[in-house]
Amino acid sequence: MPKMDTGMFGKCDPYLKLLMGDTKHQTKVVKRSLAPTWNETFNFDLDLSPSGSDALLIECYDYDMVGDHDLIGQITVHCREVKQKRSEWMRLVHPDNSEYQAEVYLTFLPLFESAQEASERSQKEEAEGTREAMATVLTITVQAARGLEAMDSGGTSDPYALVKVGKEKKKTKVVKKELSPEWNEKFEIIVEDVNEPLSVAVYDKDMIGSDDMIGDTVIPLTPLVGAKLTPKWYTLYREGKITGEIL
Repeated sequence: MPKMDTGMFGKCDPYLKLLMGDTKHQTKVVKRSLAPTWNETFNFDLDLSPSGSDALLIECYDYDMVGDHDLIGQITVHCREVKQKRSEWMRLVHPDNSEYQAEVYLTFLPLFESAQEASERSQKEEAEGTREAMATVLTITVQAARGLEAMDSGGTSDPYALVKVGKEKKKTKVVKKELSPEWNEKFEIIVEDVNEPLSVAVYDKDMIGSDDMIGDTVIPLTPLVGAKLTPKWYTLYREGKITGEIL
């Protein structure tokens, strides 16, 4: 990223805007960074009709407290050309200033069905014995845990939750000295195979050495896809012992 702000540090506060048709998304702002990391997932519905536009405009801005935000650069991606999962660095171009040198690392994954369509397809293929893997998006809210086993000498833990499907992982914040933590964090995970289970584990954060696993559980995904769900407590286990619950 180019240095957009004045001062001795010469940093910028970058964020991305993504626009396709009437759909708009925006990342968080990363303060004082020339190499920001966002790790955010957004969904766009691609209009495949002859008159539909497949142009995804990605703009990178430097956030300013006063006045207009400064454009760092932009790029347009034609999504009809994305036939499979693709990750790459892409050059951002400023329309009026070629001296701005910046790149953004993007991952594209075409999803050919909605959650409801995935559920209907899964049921049909299960009945016919022809089930195959297909990508979809899983939205998970990790709300809280209770009755966690104390892992630290003071009779508490510093828990965080790790959710995983295949190679995709998401992690909550750490809650210090708490056996009934509340996170209320929402994640979107790209699931390339709905036949893979959802793994949920709670760890105790340690300053030195590896984090200790308090307990984990495995949740099958296929019954959940397309279903109307209500919050549910799941039991956590470690070595066959109940070590808490997670919501």
